[in-house]
Amino acid sequence: MAGYVLKIVIEDTHPPVWRRIVIPERATFAELHEMIQIIFGWSDSHLHEFFIPSESIRIGNDEDAYLYNYFKESETLVENFFPEHKWVRYIYDFGDEWRHKIIYEK
Repeated sequence: MAGYVLKIVIEDTHPPVWRRIVIPERATFAELHEMIQIIFGWSDSHLHEFFIPSESIRIGNDEDAYLYNYFKESETLVENFFPEHKWVRYIYDFGDEWRHKIIYEK
């Protein structure tokens, strides 16, 4: 199976909290969101968004978003951004703002 190895680190945790996963290269960001929810034990009860800081790109599930550089996660494949971008940020729970750094390893 072809895929990507990603290391996902919850930022600003000491000691670091992280997981390494292998995902299919044809996975969508919606599927990656579901995987993150499972591996970190989140309850999927808060808003979330992916962000690519180097290009100010946002990827989320807001069906009404018409922002410049906004992509719908259910339609956007991870392979469109990895390996070109070495990392992507995932924010879960906009109140507590759990920031995850998703690092492309291979």
